[in-house]
Amino acid sequence: MRILYLGDIHGNFALIGQYIKLYGIKDAHIIQVGDFGVGFATVEKERRMLDPLNQTLIKNNVIVWAIRGNHDFKPHFDNDPFGFSNIHLVKD
Repeated sequence: MRILYLGDIHGNFALIGQYIKLYGIKDAHIIQVGDFGVGFATVEKERRMLDPLNQTLIKNNVIVWAIRGNHDFKPHFDNDPFGFSNIHLVKD
């Protein structure tokens, strides 16, 4: 397994999927080091935005570990409202 690092996507969740496809990333953990960008839309809207990414992650055996930054909604990281299998919001 590879460990990759990424930061400051500010809600551009599709970017992670684009990188996975562009660089053929498989069997990896991506540590998103802050400013993932959740909490600025409704939970349902963000769930719809994150679902395609989660499907890409499953297909490629990749897990994203998102660490909260100053542009993230802390309550989401305290109690992940999404429950995706391959996207984990890390508690502080």
